[in-house]
Amino acid sequence: MVNSIQNGPYQRPMVVDPIHPTVPMLEPLSKMTEGNKKQYIADVRVMNYLLQAIPNDIYNSVDACKNAKEMWERIKRLMHGSEITTHVRHSRLMDEFDKLQQKKGNFRLCAE
Repeated sequence: MVNSIQNGPYQRPMVVDPIHPTVPMLEPLSKMTEGNKKQYIADVRVMNYLLQAIPNDIYNSVDACKNAKEMWERIKRLMHGSEITTHVRHSRLMDEFDKLQQKKGNFRLCAE
């Protein structure tokens, strides 16, 4: 499962459809090697586990991802934030703290 997140999913090759030889189709599960089939099933399980483990507000942002690696990267970005997001949050927190200090006479601070 870790392989699915770190290296991306197993890429099913296109094969010729026996009924319509001019139409390519994805390799059917019945024709996959045992190792490839296990990797493909692990890819699907990882995506399901990730979807079950995340909060609802993040679920809406990642349910359209096509594979576990893409989903994991988006979850990390949304849950941890980027450096810019962290910097903006810190600046806003400091601004709020400064506003609170300016109104010190109106509020009793815990540090006093």
